[in-house]
Amino acid sequence: MFKLSAVNRIEVPHYEELSVKNMMAAYSRDEKFMAYMPEVRAKGKVQHRQYMFDVFNSLYPETLAKIIKEAKMKRSVIAETEEKKETILMNEEWIKELKSVPFKSSKLLPGVNMYIGAHGRTIFLLKAKAKSNKPRA
Repeated sequence: MFKLSAVNRIEVPHYEELSVKNMMAAYSRDEKFMAYMPEVRAKGKVQHRQYMFDVFNSLYPETLAKIIKEAKMKRSVIAETEEKKETILMNEEWIKELKSVPFKSSKLLPGVNMYIGAHGRTIFLLKAKAKSNKPRA
């Protein structure tokens, strides 16, 4: 039994590898951990997520920190890979050439200007319209 002050509370991201089902499957043979887990008899029911991770973090803080770090790194690598797929690398000469030619998009609404900013990011600026004093009909 833990004193309430001894419980190390933690907010765990909602990742697949950090699901209650996966964590219970991985640590169901750990007697120290399972001593704090109530029996779940109903089919399809799982432990309360916050309770389970608070207990796990109280028993194995380094292990949980490592699991969370690995899960975040995995997503970081995937995000970087996806970003690289959508990136076009250009040298300075081509950037100057493209900026020298005026660009008018058929997809832009009237009153919208588009500028290519730093690192090739597109910036859209809306022209401010003067308020008209015409009464509504």
